[in-house]
Parts: sequence; structure tokens; C-alpha cells
Amino acid sequence: MDNYKERVLNLIEKRCIDGRSNVDDKNTQVRNGSIVSKRSHSLIEYEIKLLSFIAALNSYKSDSLLRPFPNQFLVGDKKDFDRLIKVSKEIPCLIDVTANTQMSNEGWQLLYWILKFNSIELKLLDEQEVKELYKRLKLNNESTVKLCPNYVFKINSPSARTRHNRLKDENGSFQAYHGTNFFSLFSILNNGLINNLNKRDAFGSGTYLSKNLEVAVTFSPYSFIQSNCSIKRTSCILLCDVVEHSSVILKENSSYCLVKDDDLVNVTHVFIYGQMEKNRSKKSFSKYELILFFIGIFVVIYSVYKSNRR
Repeated sequence: MDNYKERVLNLIEKRCIDGRSNVDDKNTQVRNGSIVSKRSHSLIEYEIKLLSFIAALNSYKSDSLLRPFPNQFLVGDKKDFDRLIKVSKEIPCLIDVTANTQMSNEGWQLLYWILKFNSIELKLLDEQEVKELYKRLKLNNESTVKLCPNYVFKINSPSARTRHNRLKDENGSFQAYHGTNFFSLFSILNNGLINNLNKRDAFGSGTYLSKNLEVAVTFSPYSFIQSNCSIKRTSCILLCDVVEHSSVILKENSSYCLVKDDDLVNVTHVFIYGQMEKNRSKKSFSKYELILFFIGIFVVIYSVYKSNRR
């Protein structure tokens, strides 16, 4: 039996070591108003991968959004969603994963698959890199600054579309935003934007984008993800390279951009809205402990009341 626990721990340890050079010597650093520990900062790329998987799994459209699907949960041609959901609930927040973490081998195998399945890598941009990106995107005015995300990730993919790159070199390109539900992020990271999966058709079928961040935000609702991850309530916007091709349709002063050919658009960055939970190390009260706590308060108040009546 493969030791998936050891593989996961090695991945996490390597990521934490690699991330130390990007974090201050202090125990925490502030990113867009959120306090992020060294360990959580180093693991946040993995955390987003895990969170996007859990979101897709728990979506009512999981059959179409959870692609690729982990082979270990295939029974012939049938996808065993019930067993997958059960095993996924074993996975704790990555910040809390240690050698003492108790999970079934299936749980460790699933976690390893999520973190390592494909060559897609998310790189969290540091403060200087974010400033340079915002400057290039002209996100400097007061109205757009308020719409800036908590985290910006660059997508590194060795298997980037060769046809897209060729068309981009031939025709040039521009950058545009695609607002989407967070439940779709796992599929998009692994398969790109696929126009026949989009439901909007105001100007025809295809993938809708906008050159204006303000417009894209309206199509990116916040979602509450039921998981053990450190981010619970989140939304996302995708920054894309769009080839300046004659088939690309611009509407309403570039507020809307319609792309019918999937190879004409490529996702380059992910904007994540939502902060990591703070002070996760502090023990929280269970429901049972809260009941005992309030019973104790009642007993004290009642005792004081009785003593004052004597």
C-alpha cells in the first residue's frame, strides 16, 4: 500500500520551506487587512486547490464541475459521490495537518490527488508583484481599489494552449475579467474556460468577459463553503488573456466581451475574495461545553440571589 500520508506531509513540508523566503521574520504578516501566519501563508496555494475541489464536490452541478474526477472513487463507469463526500470530510484544514493527524489511507490518497494531480500551480503574488499587476491593469482609481481582492494568484501551467499562444503572437491580445461562481473554479483551473458550459446568452452563446472589473464583480457572488478549510466565505474573478481576433465580439463600450472559440481566451490569474480565519490555534467551545458554561452561570446567579434573600 502506498504511503500517501508520508507523501502529503513531504509536500506540505517542502511548500513551507519554500515559502519561508517569501515571508517576513515576524510570526505574522498583514495582507490586505488579514493576518496570515507563516505556515498558512506558505500553504495558501494548496488551500485554494483543496477549497475549489470541496466546493465543486458539494455543488448541485458536481457531475459536470468535478472534472477531472479522482479515479479511486470510480466503480466501473460510475462515480461514487457518496463515498467521495464521506472521505473528503476527513480532510482537515491544511494548516492543521501534522504527522499526528488521523485520517484513513483513502483520505490521505484523496488529499495527495487534490494537491498533486496535475501540473497546474498557483503562485501567490507578493505585495510588490500585486502593485505591478494593478498598475498594468490600471486599477489605481478609488472606485476600483475598493474592488481589489484579498489574494492574487498567478497560474503557472507548462501545458498552456499552444494554439492560443500562436494566435496571440499573430494578432495581439488584451486582458479582461471573467466573474464566476467559486464552485466552478476547480473545473476552470483544470480545463480552462469552456464556452458551452456558460449559461449566459444575452449576445449569443460563448464565454462572457469584461474589460471592467466593476462589471465582472457583479457576476461573482460570495459562496459559503462547508469544509474544514481556513477560508469559508469566498468568491473569485479570473483575469484572462483574450486574443484580438475578428470573431471576438465587444459590446457596450467593452463592458461585455463575447468569445466563442475556447483557444482565444486563457486564464492567467485568479483573484480570491475572502480572508483566512484568525487565531485558529485557539480552542473553540463545543456545543456541550457551551451548555455547561451557561448552566454554570445560572447556578452562580441563582446562588447569589438565594444568599441575598436570607
